[in-house]
Amino acid sequence: MNSKHFIFLALIALVLRLPGLFDSFWLDEAAQALESVRPLSQQLKIVDDFQPPLLHLMIHLAQYISVAEWWLRVVGALVPGVLTVLLTCHIGKKVVSVRYGLIAGLLLATSSFHIFYSQELRPYSLSALFATFTWMLLLTKPVLDTKTKVLFILATGAGLYSTYLYPF
Repeated sequence: MNSKHFIFLALIALVLRLPGLFDSFWLDEAAQALESVRPLSQQLKIVDDFQPPLLHLMIHLAQYISVAEWWLRVVGALVPGVLTVLLTCHIGKKVVSVRYGLIAGLLLATSSFHIFYSQELRPYSLSALFATFTWMLLLTKPVLDTKTKVLFILATGAGLYSTYLYPF
C-alpha cells in the first residue's frame, strides 16, 4: 500500500466525520465537558462518574486551547476515530494483504456507527482506538519484544482508563 491510499482513506474518514462535529452537545456530552472543566487535581475523583478518567483528562487539557464544542469533539472523538480506521487498514494489510487492508479500512471509515461515535464527546472512539492498537501489536508482530510488550501494557491500561467496558 502506498502512502496515497493511506492518505485518501484518512481523508474519506475525516470528511465523513466532519458534519456532526458542529452540532450542539447533547446531555451526556455536556456533562462530559462540564466534568472536564474541574481543576486538574479533581479529575481523578470519579466516584460518582460513570466513566474512567482518561477522556476527562484529555478534554481538561484540550480546554486550555479552546472550549468550542467542535474542538473538544476533535480531540476526544474525531482523532481517535480516524486513527482507528488507519490502524484497521494496517492490520488488514499485515495479516492478509494490501487489498484487504484497504477494504477493511474503507468499511470502518464508512460505518455509520463508527462515524457517529467518532463525532460524539464520549469515550467510545477512544477505547476503540486502544483496542485496535493492541490487536495490531498482537497480530502484526511475530515475536513480542520488550518494546512491544510495554506498548501493549500501556495501550491496555489506557483502554481500561477510557471505559469500564474495555475488557469486553
